[in-house]
Amino acid sequence: MKVLAILSFLFFCALSADAQKSKAKKPVKRSTSKTKSKSGTKIKTSGEDEYDLFICYEGGPCTFTVLKGDTLVYEVNQQGKSYQMFVIPNKFDANLIADFNWFNTGGDQSKGKVVINSTGLKTANKYLSNLTSGDLKITDATSTLWLSEKSFKEITKGATNISFDGGAGESFSSPESDASIIPVAYKEKTIDLDGFIIENKAIGQSGRKELVVLNITNNLLIIKMDIDGKSIQLKEVRTNKSRR
Repeated sequence: MKVLAILSFLFFCALSADAQKSKAKKPVKRSTSKTKSKSGTKIKTSGEDEYDLFICYEGGPCTFTVLKGDTLVYEVNQQGKSYQMFVIPNKFDANLIADFNWFNTGGDQSKGKVVINSTGLKTANKYLSNLTSGDLKITDATSTLWLSEKSFKEITKGATNISFDGGAGESFSSPESDASIIPVAYKEKTIDLDGFIIENKAIGQSGRKELVVLNITNNLLIIKMDIDGKSIQLKEVRTNKSRR
């Protein structure tokens, strides 16, 4: 009888251990290291393979990769005027190049094309927030659409120096609570994007500037910005119609 009791106890312990292993753990919310469930589809476009990688927490916020021809729609508020800015990537690789077309629907309805090389994407601490019509090639800076690799790495260690549109550099860091959830219409469904905040001053202080960056290292997309009376926020991501 004692042997049967011991065997029954061991069998119960084994079942309990298996049950514990089968429980899905929710990832720890932190901007620099995350474990997420991944789902994506490989899509061939213009002779190149690209991954439409849509990554989400279990029941939580998501991130995504940038694909050629998709359209990023930003709501812009500047000097009391509101309009939309459309950004259409031609090619994007976080380590090599950001090549995109853009146009505005309000104001002067300006439009242009921007190419940021690897130096700008990887090492820049200068950011351009005001794009002018025409073609622009950037070699020593980046736009306020992508955080540079240098800025990101320095932020994870404490602080980074950033200047906007030729202005003086300022120290930016992440607040203790750096998580920010931005709702968007992502390819015909409503989702919450997983972002992290960087700021030059705490909330409520005069002259505060804030950037919210998509929380995925291969697409440090700036999804929200508030600097010097200008604000932008990503509202929608539209699928390249040629893929449908």
